[in-house]
Amino acid sequence: MKQICTMMRVMRVIQEYTKMKNTASETCLSTTMMCIRGAREMEEELGAAKKQLEDLMLDQVEFFSYSLENVGNGINTAAGQIDLNIIDEILSEDSFDSDDAVFFRVAEEDPVPKPTEIGSSLAVLVSQNSALAMMRSKVSQLKRRYKMDGFDLDLTYITPRLIAMGFPAWGTEKYYRNPIDQVELFLESKHGGHYRIYNLCSERPEYDSPKRFQGKFKRFPFDDHNAPCPISLVIDFIRDATSFLEEDAKNVVVVHCKAGKGRTGVMVSCLLRSLDPIGIPDAKEALRVFGNARTYNGLGVTIPSQCRYVYYYDRIVRDFGGQLPPSRPIKLYQIIVDSSIKSCGQVDVYFTVEENGVMKIDSRHLFHGGLKRDPKGFFFLFEEEPTLQGDLRFTFHQRHRLFNEELFYFWINTSLCSNYERFSLKDRELDGRLSKGKDGDTFCKDLAVNVIFVD
Repeated sequence: MKQICTMMRVMRVIQEYTKMKNTASETCLSTTMMCIRGAREMEEELGAAKKQLEDLMLDQVEFFSYSLENVGNGINTAAGQIDLNIIDEILSEDSFDSDDAVFFRVAEEDPVPKPTEIGSSLAVLVSQNSALAMMRSKVSQLKRRYKMDGFDLDLTYITPRLIAMGFPAWGTEKYYRNPIDQVELFLESKHGGHYRIYNLCSERPEYDSPKRFQGKFKRFPFDDHNAPCPISLVIDFIRDATSFLEEDAKNVVVVHCKAGKGRTGVMVSCLLRSLDPIGIPDAKEALRVFGNARTYNGLGVTIPSQCRYVYYYDRIVRDFGGQLPPSRPIKLYQIIVDSSIKSCGQVDVYFTVEENGVMKIDSRHLFHGGLKRDPKGFFFLFEEEPTLQGDLRFTFHQRHRLFNEELFYFWINTSLCSNYERFSLKDRELDGRLSKGKDGDTFCKDLAVNVIFVD
């Protein structure tokens, strides 16, 4: 982690040094002298950063020349171009404890900026192999990796016939995710032609070639950090995976999303529940088995709505024989956001509802001056109750002067809600980072949402 941060700081110094030099050539004499002095200071900082990098890498470093001429947001290495935007993304705070599976943060007091233009060249001390291994390890820090027989992959056997893994990547992304060539080699060497890959990524629907994995892959996509929509996607996946496993005792199922934790955990937990109804009798046990097998801390599926949908599938198995229950339309009567408000000024909160992936309600068009607020929260009372059915995503936003901010969201299914009259969720059952009661958030930690329906 420290090595990556240091490398990024080196890039920042190069950026600022280049900016100083460019400015010096375009301005008046007095400004030029000031910029030259600044550039010299940058040179000293650059030398210190290089020394720090060398000290951190110790005796593991080797010489590699980074050609930084006109590469924009990338670094050209002997192994190809590394996109600095991607590195910055995997180091970002927003990736913490998410389906991106980056379980570390860059310290707030020592941020790593994103360089935008690099126009110099520099020989940087870095060990290619150790740096890439370190980067991949950081991206999957709390997930169990397969480190045997010459492989080092973000891949875990949940059972002998069920594999969860991170995205098989190519190009620059392979430097910190699973290299697709290595994944293909692993599956062919370990399982021959007896495997089928299930890609859950809506954002990455295709591989670099349709001939990858001999075409032995299928797609069941849904969005990162969200529940599977529609829920029939889970049932279709279970049927396909179960059928494939029953075809041959040698067959194995390989499931991945981007990080192989959140979305993958939903589908794998549901499959575990279906394959072993005696050993894994309920959703809680299925989630526990996946979490313990996939991670070192037992935290597999952590997004509340994703967990909720595993419980929904458990109910489908118990109460509906594994079949999709009949669709049940409901009418939305009232929404109560029950919480103390931190802000003393005007707080403009609104919500949206997506029905089966399509926007159905935007409260800004319904409550012009009609929104009720008291010190305990907000009340949305509908004069004409809208009818909803299927998979619903409720998203709550705060409207600022220049931008809108997503506060939290959650998913429910109208056919599988245990209580059709009042659906209540507390803070820990809501999705989204701003529901965690951090300083600066609109709501305090006593946040709860009550959705009241009528038939």
